[in-house]
Amino acid sequence: MENHLFSKASVHEAKLKPGQFVEVEVVIIASRPSGEHWIGIAKDDSGIISIISKRRLVENHKYIIKGKTLKKNNSILIKVIELEKMKHGATASAKIKEMDFLYEGMNKLKEDVLRMAQHMIDIAESGEQIVVKYDSDADGLCGALTIYRMLKCMGRDAAFMQNRSPVYTVEDALLDAAHHGGAHFIFIDYPNNIESDDGLKLLGKHAASIAIIDHHLSKREKGDELVVTPVWHGLGAEYTSGYLCYEIARRACQTDYGKLWIVSLYCDKSTLEFEFDQSIEETGLVLDYLAATMKRERRGITFIDKLIRNEEMRHAIYLTAVDKVNSLTKLAINIAKRRTLKNNILLIMVDLDKIVEQNQFPQKGKVVGKVHDWFVEHEPKEKAIITLGYGSNSIMARANKTALSMGFNANDIIQDMKKAYGNVIIAGGGHPGAAAVRFRKGFKRVILNALVEKIELTGAER
Repeated sequence: MENHLFSKASVHEAKLKPGQFVEVEVVIIASRPSGEHWIGIAKDDSGIISIISKRRLVENHKYIIKGKTLKKNNSILIKVIELEKMKHGATASAKIKEMDFLYEGMNKLKEDVLRMAQHMIDIAESGEQIVVKYDSDADGLCGALTIYRMLKCMGRDAAFMQNRSPVYTVEDALLDAAHHGGAHFIFIDYPNNIESDDGLKLLGKHAASIAIIDHHLSKREKGDELVVTPVWHGLGAEYTSGYLCYEIARRACQTDYGKLWIVSLYCDKSTLEFEFDQSIEETGLVLDYLAATMKRERRGITFIDKLIRNEEMRHAIYLTAVDKVNSLTKLAINIAKRRTLKNNILLIMVDLDKIVEQNQFPQKGKVVGKVHDWFVEHEPKEKAIITLGYGSNSIMARANKTALSMGFNANDIIQDMKKAYGNVIIAGGGHPGAAAVRFRKGFKRVILNALVEKIELTGAER
Protein backbone atom coordinates (compact mmCIF):
# COMPACT_ATOMS: atom_id res chain seq x y z
CA MET A 1 0.00 0.00 0.00
CA GLU A 2 1.32 3.45 -0.92
CA ASN A 3 1.97 5.96 1.86
CA HIS A 4 -0.29 9.00 1.70
CA LEU A 5 -0.58 12.05 3.93
CA PHE A 6 -4.23 12.22 4.97
CA SER A 7 -5.71 15.52 6.15
CA LYS A 8 -8.60 15.48 8.58
CA ALA A 9 -11.69 16.94 6.95
CA SER A 10 -15.45 17.23 7.07
CA VAL A 11 -17.65 15.81 4.33
CA HIS A 12 -19.05 19.19 3.26
CA GLU A 13 -18.67 18.91 -0.52
CA ALA A 14 -17.99 22.62 -0.97
CA LYS A 15 -14.78 22.23 1.04
CA LEU A 16 -13.54 19.16 -0.86
CA LYS A 17 -11.77 19.01 -4.20
CA PRO A 18 -10.95 16.01 -6.42
CA GLY A 19 -7.61 14.33 -5.74
CA GLN A 20 -7.36 15.08 -2.01
CA PHE A 21 -6.33 12.45 0.54
CA VAL A 22 -8.68 12.94 3.49
CA GLU A 23 -9.53 11.40 6.85
CA VAL A 24 -13.15 11.68 7.96
CA GLU A 25 -15.26 10.39 10.85
CA VAL A 26 -18.68 9.42 9.57
CA VAL A 27 -21.80 7.34 10.18
CA ILE A 28 -23.04 5.17 7.31
CA ILE A 29 -26.74 5.93 6.86
CA ALA A 30 -27.28 3.72 3.78
CA SER A 31 -25.24 1.12 1.87
CA ARG A 32 -25.56 -1.43 -0.92
CA PRO A 33 -23.28 -3.79 -2.86
CA SER A 34 -22.32 -2.76 -6.40
CA GLY A 35 -20.23 -5.28 -8.31
CA GLU A 36 -16.96 -5.75 -6.43
CA HIS A 37 -17.55 -2.72 -4.19
CA TRP A 38 -19.92 -1.30 -1.58
CA ILE A 39 -21.55 2.08 -2.13
CA GLY A 40 -22.52 4.02 0.98
CA ILE A 41 -23.98 7.33 2.03
CA ALA A 42 -22.01 8.80 4.93
CA LYS A 43 -22.74 11.77 7.13
CA ASP A 44 -21.09 13.93 9.75
CA ASP A 45 -22.16 17.23 11.35
CA SER A 46 -21.40 19.17 8.16
CA GLY A 47 -23.33 17.12 5.60
CA ILE A 48 -23.42 13.88 3.61
CA ILE A 49 -21.20 12.31 0.95
CA SER A 50 -21.00 9.12 -1.13
CA ILE A 51 -18.43 6.46 -0.23
CA ILE A 52 -17.06 3.63 -2.37
CA SER A 53 -15.30 0.76 -0.57
CA LYS A 54 -14.04 -2.76 -1.26
CA ARG A 55 -15.12 -3.70 2.26
CA ARG A 56 -18.70 -3.88 3.40
CA LEU A 57 -20.16 -0.65 4.81
CA VAL A 58 -22.54 -1.44 7.67
CA GLU A 59 -25.48 0.89 8.13
CA ASN A 60 -25.68 2.87 11.39
CA HIS A 61 -22.03 2.12 12.15
CA LYS A 62 -19.42 4.80 12.72
CA TYR A 63 -16.11 4.68 10.82
CA ILE A 64 -12.82 6.45 10.46
CA ILE A 65 -12.30 6.55 6.70
CA LYS A 66 -9.09 7.44 4.94
CA GLY A 67 -9.46 7.84 1.22
CA LYS A 68 -9.10 9.83 -1.96
CA THR A 69 -11.71 12.27 -3.21
CA LEU A 70 -13.03 11.76 -6.73
CA LYS A 71 -15.47 13.68 -8.90
CA LYS A 72 -18.33 11.83 -10.53
CA ASN A 73 -21.45 13.31 -12.13
CA ASN A 74 -20.55 16.75 -10.75
CA SER A 75 -20.45 15.36 -7.21
CA ILE A 76 -17.55 14.59 -4.89
CA LEU A 77 -17.20 11.09 -3.45
CA ILE A 78 -14.54 9.36 -1.35
CA LYS A 79 -12.86 6.16 -2.49
CA VAL A 80 -11.77 4.26 0.62
CA ILE A 81 -8.11 3.37 1.11
CA GLU A 82 -8.29 2.50 4.83
CA LEU A 83 -11.41 1.71 6.83
CA GLU A 84 -11.67 1.44 10.62
CA LYS A 85 -14.88 0.83 12.55
CA MET A 86 -15.43 2.89 15.69
CA LYS A 87 -17.11 1.75 18.87
CA HIS A 88 -18.91 4.10 21.26
CA GLY A 89 -17.38 7.10 19.52
CA ALA A 90 -13.78 5.82 19.61
CA THR A 91 -11.93 2.84 18.23
CA ALA A 92 -12.08 0.05 20.80
CA SER A 93 -11.73 -3.71 21.03
CA ALA A 94 -12.18 -6.42 23.62
CA LYS A 95 -9.00 -7.95 24.97
CA ILE A 96 -7.96 -11.55 24.46
CA LYS A 97 -7.86 -13.76 27.54
CA GLU A 98 -4.46 -14.83 28.89
CA MET A 99 -4.21 -18.57 29.67
CA ASP A 100 -1.93 -21.57 29.29
CA PHE A 101 -2.20 -24.00 26.40
CA LEU A 102 -3.48 -27.51 27.12
CA TYR A 103 -0.36 -28.95 25.47
CA GLU A 104 3.12 -27.51 25.99
CA GLY A 105 4.08 -27.90 22.32
CA MET A 106 1.47 -25.28 21.41
CA ASN A 107 3.68 -22.54 22.85
CA LYS A 108 5.39 -22.49 19.45
CA LEU A 109 2.09 -21.23 18.02
CA LYS A 110 1.40 -18.70 20.78
CA GLU A 111 1.91 -15.59 18.67
CA ASP A 112 -0.25 -16.95 15.82
CA VAL A 113 -3.03 -18.08 18.17
CA LEU A 114 -3.15 -14.73 19.98
CA ARG A 115 -3.18 -12.85 16.67
CA MET A 116 -6.03 -15.05 15.40
CA ALA A 117 -8.01 -14.64 18.63
CA GLN A 118 -7.72 -10.86 18.34
CA HIS A 119 -8.76 -11.10 14.69
CA MET A 120 -11.90 -13.00 15.73
CA ILE A 121 -12.74 -10.24 18.22
CA ASP A 122 -12.11 -7.53 15.63
CA ILE A 123 -14.28 -9.03 12.89
CA ALA A 124 -17.05 -9.79 15.38
CA GLU A 125 -17.06 -6.15 16.50
CA SER A 126 -16.90 -4.85 12.93
CA GLY A 127 -20.53 -5.74 12.27
CA GLU A 128 -19.47 -6.94 8.82
CA GLN A 129 -20.50 -10.24 7.25
CA ILE A 130 -18.65 -13.36 8.37
CA VAL A 131 -18.49 -16.57 6.33
CA VAL A 132 -17.18 -19.81 7.89
CA LYS A 133 -16.23 -22.68 5.57
CA TYR A 134 -15.15 -26.06 6.92
CA ASP A 135 -14.04 -29.52 5.79
CA SER A 136 -16.56 -32.35 5.59
CA ASP A 137 -15.46 -34.54 8.48
CA ALA A 138 -15.82 -34.62 12.25
CA ASP A 139 -12.67 -32.55 12.83
CA GLY A 140 -13.87 -29.81 10.48
CA LEU A 141 -17.34 -29.83 12.02
CA CYS A 142 -15.90 -29.72 15.57
CA GLY A 143 -13.97 -26.62 14.57
CA ALA A 144 -17.03 -25.05 12.94
CA LEU A 145 -19.19 -25.69 16.02
CA THR A 146 -16.51 -24.19 18.25
CA ILE A 147 -16.35 -21.02 16.13
CA TYR A 148 -20.16 -20.94 16.04
CA ARG A 149 -20.30 -20.97 19.86
CA MET A 150 -17.59 -18.31 20.02
CA LEU A 151 -19.46 -15.97 17.66
CA LYS A 152 -22.71 -16.60 19.53
CA CYS A 153 -20.89 -15.66 22.74
CA MET A 154 -19.94 -12.39 21.01
CA GLY A 155 -23.50 -11.77 19.87
CA ARG A 156 -22.69 -12.38 16.21
CA ASP A 157 -24.00 -14.71 13.53
CA ALA A 158 -22.31 -15.98 10.39
CA ALA A 159 -22.93 -18.02 7.26
CA PHE A 160 -21.60 -21.58 7.75
CA MET A 161 -20.81 -23.73 4.71
CA GLN A 162 -19.39 -27.23 4.47
CA ASN A 163 -16.90 -27.96 1.68
CA ARG A 164 -16.74 -31.39 0.06
CA SER A 165 -13.14 -31.05 -1.09
CA PRO A 166 -9.90 -30.09 0.72
CA VAL A 167 -9.08 -27.84 -2.24
CA TYR A 168 -10.45 -24.31 -2.59
CA THR A 169 -10.78 -23.79 -6.34
CA VAL A 170 -11.02 -20.72 -8.54
CA GLU A 171 -14.66 -21.66 -9.14
CA ASP A 172 -15.25 -21.66 -5.38
CA ALA A 173 -13.67 -18.20 -5.14
CA LEU A 174 -15.79 -16.83 -7.97
CA LEU A 175 -18.99 -18.05 -6.30
CA ASP A 176 -17.95 -16.69 -2.90
CA ALA A 177 -16.98 -13.34 -4.40
CA ALA A 178 -20.35 -13.11 -6.16
CA HIS A 179 -22.44 -14.02 -3.12
CA HIS A 180 -20.28 -12.80 -0.22
CA GLY A 181 -18.01 -10.10 -1.59
CA GLY A 182 -16.60 -7.91 1.16
CA ALA A 183 -17.09 -10.55 3.88
CA HIS A 184 -14.59 -11.89 6.39
CA PHE A 185 -13.82 -15.54 5.57
CA ILE A 186 -12.78 -18.18 8.11
CA PHE A 187 -11.59 -21.54 6.73
CA ILE A 188 -11.42 -24.55 9.07
CA ASP A 189 -9.51 -27.81 8.44
CA TYR A 190 -8.67 -26.74 4.89
CA PRO A 191 -7.39 -25.23 2.44
CA ASN A 192 -3.80 -24.46 3.45
CA ASN A 193 -2.42 -26.39 0.48
CA ILE A 194 -0.64 -25.55 -2.76
CA GLU A 195 -3.63 -26.59 -4.88
CA SER A 196 -5.74 -23.85 -3.27
CA ASP A 197 -3.32 -20.98 -3.96
CA ASP A 198 -5.09 -19.64 -7.05
CA GLY A 199 -8.51 -19.75 -5.40
CA LEU A 200 -7.29 -18.01 -2.24
CA LYS A 201 -5.50 -15.31 -4.22
CA LEU A 202 -8.65 -14.58 -6.20
CA LEU A 203 -10.81 -14.50 -3.07
CA GLY A 204 -8.31 -12.13 -1.45
CA LYS A 205 -9.24 -9.48 -4.01
CA HIS A 206 -12.89 -9.55 -2.88
CA ALA A 207 -12.83 -10.49 0.82
CA ALA A 208 -12.42 -8.13 3.77
CA SER A 209 -10.09 -10.72 5.32
CA ILE A 210 -9.17 -14.41 5.11
CA ALA A 211 -8.32 -16.56 8.13
CA ILE A 212 -7.24 -20.22 7.88
CA ILE A 213 -7.11 -22.76 10.72
CA ASP A 214 -5.72 -26.00 9.30
CA HIS A 215 -3.53 -28.76 10.71
CA HIS A 216 -2.85 -30.73 7.53
CA LEU A 217 0.71 -31.25 6.34
CA SER A 218 1.49 -28.76 3.59
CA LYS A 219 4.39 -27.20 1.72
CA ARG A 220 2.36 -24.12 0.88
CA GLU A 221 4.22 -20.87 1.53
CA LYS A 222 2.73 -18.08 3.61
CA GLY A 223 0.46 -15.74 1.69
CA ASP A 224 -1.60 -12.70 2.67
CA GLU A 225 -4.02 -14.75 4.78
CA LEU A 226 -3.95 -14.99 8.56
CA VAL A 227 -3.04 -18.64 9.23
CA VAL A 228 -2.76 -20.90 12.27
CA THR A 229 -1.12 -24.23 11.48
CA PRO A 230 1.26 -26.41 13.50
CA VAL A 231 3.06 -27.41 10.31
CA TRP A 232 4.84 -24.06 9.90
CA HIS A 233 6.27 -24.42 13.41
CA GLY A 234 7.78 -27.87 13.08
CA LEU A 235 4.84 -29.62 14.75
CA GLY A 236 2.72 -32.46 13.40
CA ALA A 237 -0.90 -32.91 12.45
CA GLU A 238 -1.76 -34.35 15.88
CA TYR A 239 -2.77 -30.79 16.82
CA THR A 240 -6.10 -31.06 15.04
CA SER A 241 -8.04 -28.18 13.52
CA GLY A 242 -10.88 -28.61 16.01
CA TYR A 243 -8.41 -28.35 18.88
CA LEU A 244 -6.72 -25.29 17.34
CA CYS A 245 -10.14 -23.62 17.07
CA TYR A 246 -10.73 -24.30 20.76
CA GLU A 247 -7.47 -22.65 21.82
CA ILE A 248 -8.33 -19.61 19.69
CA ALA A 249 -12.00 -19.38 20.66
CA ARG A 250 -11.57 -19.61 24.43
CA ARG A 251 -9.14 -16.69 24.30
CA ALA A 252 -11.59 -14.60 22.29
CA CYS A 253 -14.75 -15.31 24.29
CA GLN A 254 -15.28 -17.64 27.24
CA THR A 255 -18.34 -19.85 26.95
CA ASP A 256 -19.26 -23.56 27.04
CA TYR A 257 -17.27 -25.27 24.27
CA GLY A 258 -17.92 -28.72 25.71
CA LYS A 259 -15.69 -31.58 24.62
CA LEU A 260 -15.60 -30.70 20.93
CA TRP A 261 -11.81 -30.32 21.00
CA ILE A 262 -11.47 -33.85 22.43
CA VAL A 263 -13.86 -35.22 19.81
CA SER A 264 -11.68 -33.75 17.07
CA LEU A 265 -8.54 -35.34 18.56
CA TYR A 266 -10.27 -38.72 18.86
CA CYS A 267 -11.77 -38.72 15.36
CA ASP A 268 -8.47 -37.75 13.72
CA LYS A 269 -6.59 -40.37 15.77
CA SER A 270 -4.32 -37.78 17.36
CA THR A 271 -1.37 -39.07 19.37
CA LEU A 272 -1.92 -36.35 22.00
CA GLU A 273 -3.16 -37.58 25.37
CA PHE A 274 -6.75 -36.80 26.34
CA GLU A 275 -9.43 -38.12 28.65
CA PHE A 276 -11.76 -40.46 26.76
CA ASP A 277 -15.33 -41.51 27.51
CA GLN A 278 -18.16 -43.05 25.49
CA SER A 279 -19.72 -39.66 24.72
CA ILE A 280 -16.58 -38.73 22.75
CA GLU A 281 -16.93 -41.69 20.39
CA GLU A 282 -20.67 -41.18 20.14
CA THR A 283 -20.45 -37.47 19.31
CA GLY A 284 -17.66 -38.08 16.80
CA LEU A 285 -19.59 -40.70 14.84
CA VAL A 286 -22.73 -38.56 14.88
CA LEU A 287 -20.79 -35.60 13.49
CA ASP A 288 -19.31 -37.80 10.75
CA TYR A 289 -22.84 -38.98 9.95
CA LEU A 290 -24.21 -35.45 9.80
CA ALA A 291 -21.28 -34.21 7.69
CA ALA A 292 -22.01 -36.92 5.13
CA THR A 293 -25.80 -36.85 5.02
CA MET A 294 -27.28 -33.55 6.13
CA LYS A 295 -28.64 -31.19 3.51
CA ARG A 296 -27.13 -27.84 4.47
CA GLU A 297 -29.87 -25.88 2.73
CA ARG A 298 -32.40 -27.44 5.12
CA ARG A 299 -30.50 -27.68 8.38
CA GLY A 300 -27.76 -25.33 9.50
CA ILE A 301 -25.07 -25.18 12.16
CA THR A 302 -27.59 -24.07 14.82
CA PHE A 303 -29.59 -27.27 14.32
CA ILE A 304 -26.45 -29.42 14.54
CA ASP A 305 -25.34 -27.70 17.73
CA LYS A 306 -28.70 -28.27 19.38
CA LEU A 307 -28.79 -31.87 18.20
CA ILE A 308 -25.45 -32.93 19.67
CA ARG A 309 -26.34 -31.26 22.99
CA ASN A 310 -29.49 -33.42 23.17
CA GLU A 311 -28.26 -36.79 24.51
CA GLU A 312 -31.40 -38.69 23.50
CA MET A 313 -31.40 -37.49 19.89
CA ARG A 314 -27.64 -37.87 19.62
CA HIS A 315 -27.75 -41.46 20.84
CA ALA A 316 -30.56 -42.37 18.42
CA ILE A 317 -28.51 -41.11 15.48
CA TYR A 318 -25.42 -42.86 16.87
CA LEU A 319 -27.19 -46.24 16.82
CA THR A 320 -28.25 -45.68 13.21
CA ALA A 321 -24.73 -44.67 12.23
CA VAL A 322 -23.12 -47.64 14.01
CA ASP A 323 -25.40 -50.05 12.17
CA LYS A 324 -24.51 -48.53 8.80
CA VAL A 325 -20.77 -48.54 9.55
CA ASN A 326 -20.77 -52.15 10.78
CA SER A 327 -22.76 -53.40 7.78
CA LEU A 328 -20.54 -51.71 5.21
CA THR A 329 -17.32 -52.61 7.05
CA LYS A 330 -18.31 -56.27 7.02
CA LEU A 331 -18.89 -56.11 3.26
CA ALA A 332 -15.58 -54.37 2.70
CA ILE A 333 -13.65 -56.93 4.74
CA ASN A 334 -15.23 -59.74 2.72
CA ILE A 335 -14.09 -58.28 -0.62
CA ALA A 336 -10.68 -57.06 0.61
CA LYS A 337 -7.65 -58.54 -1.10
CA ARG A 338 -4.47 -59.09 0.87
CA ARG A 339 -0.89 -59.67 -0.21
CA THR A 340 2.47 -59.65 1.53
CA LEU A 341 5.03 -57.47 -0.22
CA LYS A 342 8.77 -58.16 -0.56
CA ASN A 343 9.49 -55.88 2.40
CA ASN A 344 7.07 -57.98 4.50
CA ILE A 345 4.38 -55.28 4.63
CA LEU A 346 0.86 -56.70 4.60
CA LEU A 347 -1.04 -54.76 1.91
CA ILE A 348 -4.85 -54.72 2.10
CA MET A 349 -6.72 -53.46 -0.97
CA VAL A 350 -10.44 -52.69 -1.19
CA ASP A 351 -12.42 -51.67 -4.29
CA LEU A 352 -14.70 -49.11 -2.67
CA ASP A 353 -16.82 -48.46 -5.76
CA LYS A 354 -18.35 -51.91 -5.29
CA ILE A 355 -19.88 -51.05 -1.93
CA VAL A 356 -19.84 -47.30 -1.18
CA GLU A 357 -22.17 -44.84 -2.90
CA GLN A 358 -21.01 -41.27 -3.47
CA ASN A 359 -22.04 -38.70 -0.81
CA GLN A 360 -23.53 -41.42 1.41
CA PHE A 361 -22.69 -42.51 4.95
CA PRO A 362 -20.31 -43.95 5.81
CA GLN A 363 -17.99 -42.16 3.43
CA LYS A 364 -15.12 -43.96 1.74
CA GLY A 365 -12.53 -42.67 4.18
CA LYS A 366 -14.50 -44.00 7.15
CA VAL A 367 -14.82 -47.44 5.54
CA VAL A 368 -11.09 -47.62 4.76
CA GLY A 369 -10.27 -46.66 8.34
CA LYS A 370 -12.58 -49.32 9.79
CA VAL A 371 -11.25 -52.04 7.48
CA HIS A 372 -7.69 -51.05 8.37
CA ASP A 373 -8.49 -51.14 12.11
CA TRP A 374 -10.02 -54.60 11.75
CA PHE A 375 -6.91 -56.07 10.12
CA VAL A 376 -4.62 -54.35 12.63
CA GLU A 377 -6.65 -55.91 15.44
CA HIS A 378 -6.58 -59.40 13.94
CA GLU A 379 -2.93 -59.52 12.86
CA PRO A 380 0.18 -59.77 15.09
CA LYS A 381 1.08 -56.41 16.66
CA GLU A 382 4.53 -56.40 15.07
CA LYS A 383 3.07 -56.78 11.55
CA ALA A 384 3.36 -53.73 9.28
CA ILE A 385 -0.04 -53.12 7.65
CA ILE A 386 -1.05 -50.66 4.94
CA THR A 387 -4.61 -50.47 3.64
CA LEU A 388 -5.57 -48.95 0.29
CA GLY A 389 -9.18 -48.17 -0.53
CA TYR A 390 -9.64 -47.15 -4.16
CA GLY A 391 -12.29 -45.99 -6.58
CA SER A 392 -12.48 -44.72 -10.14
CA ASN A 393 -10.81 -41.40 -9.31
CA SER A 394 -9.39 -41.63 -5.79
CA ILE A 395 -7.25 -43.72 -3.45
CA MET A 396 -7.14 -43.56 0.35
CA ALA A 397 -4.24 -44.96 2.37
CA ARG A 398 -3.99 -45.97 6.03
CA ALA A 399 -0.90 -47.28 7.83
CA ASN A 400 -0.30 -48.70 11.31
CA LYS A 401 2.52 -47.71 13.67
CA THR A 402 4.78 -50.53 12.54
CA ALA A 403 4.58 -49.39 8.91
CA LEU A 404 5.29 -45.81 9.99
CA SER A 405 8.31 -46.98 12.00
CA MET A 406 9.67 -48.52 8.79
CA GLY A 407 9.62 -45.08 7.17
CA PHE A 408 6.28 -45.17 5.38
CA ASN A 409 4.77 -41.72 4.91
CA ALA A 410 1.59 -41.58 2.86
CA ASN A 411 1.65 -37.79 2.53
CA ASP A 412 5.25 -37.70 1.24
CA ILE A 413 4.55 -40.44 -1.30
CA ILE A 414 1.51 -38.60 -2.62
CA GLN A 415 3.47 -35.33 -2.88
CA ASP A 416 6.13 -37.16 -4.96
CA MET A 417 3.43 -38.66 -7.19
CA LYS A 418 1.90 -35.22 -7.75
CA LYS A 419 5.22 -34.06 -9.15
CA ALA A 420 5.67 -37.19 -11.27
CA TYR A 421 2.17 -37.30 -12.77
CA GLY A 422 1.43 -33.58 -13.11
CA ASN A 423 -2.11 -32.74 -14.21
CA VAL A 424 -3.23 -36.36 -13.93
CA ILE A 425 -3.47 -35.83 -10.17
CA ILE A 426 -6.09 -33.28 -9.16
CA ALA A 427 -5.27 -33.08 -5.45
CA GLY A 428 -3.78 -35.10 -2.64
CA GLY A 429 -2.20 -35.12 0.79
CA GLY A 430 -2.93 -35.68 4.45
CA HIS A 431 -0.90 -37.25 7.24
CA PRO A 432 1.90 -39.88 7.31
CA GLY A 433 -0.53 -42.62 8.34
CA ALA A 434 -3.71 -41.38 6.65
CA ALA A 435 -3.81 -39.62 3.29
CA ALA A 436 -5.69 -39.58 0.00
CA VAL A 437 -5.12 -38.73 -3.64
CA ARG A 438 -7.69 -37.71 -6.26
CA PHE A 439 -6.93 -38.12 -9.96
CA ARG A 440 -8.55 -37.93 -13.38
CA LYS A 441 -10.78 -40.83 -14.39
CA GLY A 442 -9.12 -43.44 -16.57
CA PHE A 443 -5.86 -43.44 -14.58
CA LYS A 444 -6.90 -45.65 -11.66
CA ARG A 445 -4.69 -48.60 -12.55
CA VAL A 446 -1.68 -46.39 -13.35
CA ILE A 447 -1.84 -44.48 -10.04
CA LEU A 448 -2.67 -47.57 -8.00
CA ASN A 449 0.30 -49.54 -9.42
CA ALA A 450 2.62 -46.58 -8.87
CA LEU A 451 1.48 -46.28 -5.26
CA VAL A 452 2.05 -49.98 -4.60
CA GLU A 453 5.56 -49.70 -6.08
CA LYS A 454 6.30 -46.84 -3.70
CA ILE A 455 5.02 -48.88 -0.74
CA GLU A 456 7.30 -51.78 -1.71
CA LEU A 457 10.29 -49.43 -1.39
CA THR A 458 9.42 -48.64 2.24
CA GLY A 459 12.31 -49.58 4.53
CA ALA A 460 14.74 -50.05 1.64
CA GLU A 461 17.05 -47.27 2.88
CA ARG A 462 17.06 -48.46 6.48
